[in-house]
Amino acid sequence: MSDIQLIWGHDLRPYVSGETEPWSVSVLQALVRLRRPQNLLELGTYTGSTTRALASVMPSTSRLWTVDHEKRHEGFEDPHIIFVQKDAEEFLRGALVPFHFVFVDDDHGKEHVARELDLLLEGSLMAEGGIIVGHDVIGVFDLAPLFEARGGFVVELPLLHAGGSLGVIEVPRR
Repeated sequence: MSDIQLIWGHDLRPYVSGETEPWSVSVLQALVRLRRPQNLLELGTYTGSTTRALASVMPSTSRLWTVDHEKRHEGFEDPHIIFVQKDAEEFLRGALVPFHFVFVDDDHGKEHVARELDLLLEGSLMAEGGIIVGHDVIGVFDLAPLFEARGGFVVELPLLHAGGSLGVIEVPRR
């Protein structure tokens, strides 16, 4: 196997450019296993590979909303996954449940991500002690300052393309 096919013990042959890197997915899964969130939200479905990875480790009583403005999926086999075809900001403005875990991986424009983070943090969308994780915070998108300015931190991971790594914000307990 060539070096490009195997990185950090992950086989990259099934990886599709633009998906979350396998090692980042492993970190996301670890966070879900540790936190055992009831309501999860993924902004940006793309191929659904991260959606399925999160669903595979979440508690059986949990629900995962995955939001994308494009209709890429007719549905998921898991009844605990709810696909919503809608703009992420529009979804956030109308969401009715508090989320315990949010993965932000849709439009990577700084202004867009800043608005999403503010919507999540300023209202009642996040449960106490919940976490927000953003993808592609290092590299060309330069989103790390957005997470750090909101009390978060960056988990630096190898870049597979022009962006990568994770930003994490823990919502304070009131």
